[in-house]
Amino acid sequence: MLDLAVLFAGYGEPMSTAPAPPHVEICLRCGAAMEWRHGTFQCPKCRFKVGCCEGETGDCRTRQ
Repeated sequence: MLDLAVLFAGYGEPMSTAPAPPHVEICLRCGAAMEWRHGTFQCPKCRFKVGCCEGETGDCRTRQ
């Protein structure tokens, strides 16, 4: 018995030559596409910022 493999033209190439669309973060407040600015995601429509002013403040003094 003879085993035979047939490869189609283009085998091993990507299925599409179009680039994948970029991942888009959506604004939790208004649904617009967020932009990466100054180290945080910011909404150009409603100015909502993700990661801004979260957690502890910059005040590192010990409380007495």
